[in-house]
Amino acid sequence: MKLAKTARIVALGASFVAAGCTLDLFHRDQDALDRFSHAYTDFLDTGEVTESVWKYVGPDNDPFGFWVAFKGALDPNSYDAGRLAQAQAAIAVYEKSMPKALEAEAGQVDKLDKTVQRLFEAANAIHNTEYRADAVQVAKYAREAEASFALGHDLTDRRTRLQRRMLDDIVNAGGSLARAFGNQSLKVELDETIKISDQLQTAANRSTTAMRNVKDTLSALKGRTNLKTYALKGESTENAAGKDTR
Repeated sequence: MKLAKTARIVALGASFVAAGCTLDLFHRDQDALDRFSHAYTDFLDTGEVTESVWKYVGPDNDPFGFWVAFKGALDPNSYDAGRLAQAQAAIAVYEKSMPKALEAEAGQVDKLDKTVQRLFEAANAIHNTEYRADAVQVAKYAREAEASFALGHDLTDRRTRLQRRMLDDIVNAGGSLARAFGNQSLKVELDETIKISDQLQTAANRSTTAMRNVKDTLSALKGRTNLKTYALKGESTENAAGKDTR
């Protein structure tokens, strides 16, 4: 009788211990999921800035007027003096603004890389295997997006350097396209810039797809957990709490 009572007490004690461990695991995962959500928000914030910086130096934005002058330097309907003036103007804008813009872009890509590293660390700290798998997949898609941005920066840097050489060719030819294309280097550089522009579009499409996958996978994880949502910079907490993460 005493042995049976003792056994029941031991079993009850073991149940309390097991319950405590389960509860502790739950709380640890809640903390881990919370850290992951913070890391995810940091990634989105940095990703938005990186994308805007990337677009900032492209032809669709052209804040410095570089692209307008560059196109003017290659305008076949213009005249030599006009193309020469546009090429010189484009060179002046390039020297003043483009290196700084590209340096800022490189710095932003580096910041994005660090947020992805933190996202992986936070994902791997989640104890629940299913939640961790989803979180790691979010981080993998985030890495794909970061890699696309990094490639986009490298391509943009290469294209602008080629454009700078093209402008030199036009200036050296006194604005004459016939003379500039006569030495073949301008044609090679032009063909390469067109090729790079196509590659840039592919990189942009990949980053868009990766970011969509990031948000969709996070949304699925949020639907299965008590994952908190944090506001992006410039966004109210109320909007963040009620928004669709996709």
